[in-house]
Amino acid sequence: MTGPAVPQVPVDPALAALEHCRLRIARAFPRQIHAAVESLDDAQLWWRPNAHANSVGTLVRHLSGNVRTLVGRGIGGSAYVRDRDGEFAGPPLPRAELLAEFDAAIAEADAVLSSLSSERLAQPSSDPTFYPTVLEDVLNVTIHMSTHVGQMVWVAKMLREGALDDVWRRTHQEAGVYGRR
Repeated sequence: MTGPAVPQVPVDPALAALEHCRLRIARAFPRQIHAAVESLDDAQLWWRPNAHANSVGTLVRHLSGNVRTLVGRGIGGSAYVRDRDGEFAGPPLPRAELLAEFDAAIAEADAVLSSLSSERLAQPSSDPTFYPTVLEDVLNVTIHMSTHVGQMVWVAKMLREGALDDVWRRTHQEAGVYGRR
């Protein structure tokens, strides 16, 4: 059995960091999110452990808005207008609509990130009050997604014993993150 094609690591450190982040943002993390969402029934998808916590569904909607804002609009220049409060207060969406919204945000991010050059990564962020450069914006999105993906996977494992065993390793292997040269 053969695995996915092994992506080549760029020689430029900034481009290597970008590719590392892109593989996670566009491949590994979405696989983990889909696995978590698909392991839950509709009630569990929108379950909150308390009034101050977020459901898996809410976190998926939040990441869609975050990625479209920071990557699509902030780096790629799209006209996306974010309703951050609505990401947390909006009513539950049907599973298919929630995942379609998320997948569209990820596809947009993948296209933007795939187009970036080393020079573009060194340019000022569209919102330098948070991070000074585009590369740091990309790193921030990666870290932010990683945090929420971990929360979603933990909730799914808590609600469904045995769900998502070895999901981190499996999805990173499927995404081609391991074994890069």
